[in-house]
Amino acid sequence: MDLRMPSRGSSLYLTDDDVLRKIRTTEASTDDEVNVVGALPGKVKLGMEVKEEHTNQVGTLHSGLISTLVDSATSLALMTTEKCDSWIYFLSFPHSFIKAAQIGDKITIEAEVLKQGRTLAFTGAKLFNQNGAILATGHHVKHIGP
Repeated sequence: MDLRMPSRGSSLYLTDDDVLRKIRTTEASTDDEVNVVGALPGKVKLGMEVKEEHTNQVGTLHSGLISTLVDSATSLALMTTEKCDSWIYFLSFPHSFIKAAQIGDKITIEAEVLKQGRTLAFTGAKLFNQNGAILATGHHVKHIGP
C-alpha cells in the first residue's frame, strides 16, 4: 500500500493537514515510539523500532503491544475519513500472529478502512518487518458513535 502523502490541491484526498490534524489529536499519536509514516483518508501507515521494553520474556515483540498497535492504527485510519467524527469502540478483535519481531527490528503497521457505514466500520491492519515479511494481521469491527 503506497501511503505517501498526495500533493496539495489534490481533489481525491483530504489535505495533508486535515488528515494529520485528526491523527495528532489522538492519544496514540503522542507516543514518541510510534511515528506516522503516511496517511490518506481511510488509510494510515505507522512505523516504530522494537526496543527491549516492547518485548516479552523471550525477547520478541509482545502480543499485547501488537494488539494495541492494531487497535490504534485501525482507529486512526477510521478517524481520517470524513464520516468519522465521534467516539470509536471495537466490537470484534481477531488477530493472527505470524512471525516474531526482535529487538532492533523496524516494523511498519498499515491499517485501512475496508467498509464503513453510518455506525459500523470494518477495518484491517498488517504489521511488517523491515524485510517486508508479515508479522501479524488484525481485523476489527468498530462501532462509531456514542
